[in-house]
Amino acid sequence: PLVIEVYVDTSHLTQSQTLIIVDEFGKRWDVAHALGSSADSSPRTNRNGGRLCEVILERWTVELGDLANHTTSELNDALPNVYKKGVVLFRSLYSFARLLPAWKFYRKLTRQPGSHQALRLRFRIKQGHDLSYAQPDSLYSPLCRAEHDSDATVERYRVPPLLCRSGPLAVSVEYRTNCEFNVADSEALLSSRFLGLDE
Repeated sequence: PLVIEVYVDTSHLTQSQTLIIVDEFGKRWDVAHALGSSADSSPRTNRNGGRLCEVILERWTVELGDLANHTTSELNDALPNVYKKGVVLFRSLYSFARLLPAWKFYRKLTRQPGSHQALRLRFRIKQGHDLSYAQPDSLYSPLCRAEHDSDATVERYRVPPLLCRSGPLAVSVEYRTNCEFNVADSEALLSSRFLGLDE
């Protein structure tokens, strides 16, 4: 399969900036701390001296399924019909992608000046089932207490396959439900933690 990951890149954060996530109750949580504690390792630093962390927001998988699961007549649909169904499939994917939390986060980033320019959305393409990670998968890592107590950190959606002669073309996505990320001053975040304003 072809795997496309959309992630938050924090390589442009300075030493005094921290990536945070805001939960449903308005509490701020240090993302690098949450990822560091789940990895049981010391946080890495970026070129600006800030803590480097990477949070996967979406993982799209595109693959051709097994021919054996479908009859020959299903797979031998006329090419114009496959084309028409493909147009509908890709238009629906385009529309669906704009309903996901990562798209809303991207729109928020494009409207924010200043410190938010340090955050960027990036993507990478992987081939096959090569999803081995040296650290825990940040798509599934809980970043705040509400995510520890819930199974709704990640949701999945699978598009009905497009049947063609090469096999059924299947597209699926896994995505984080909470993409309320912000940049906070590290000292202010630490002070508020000591004062008990944030946990």
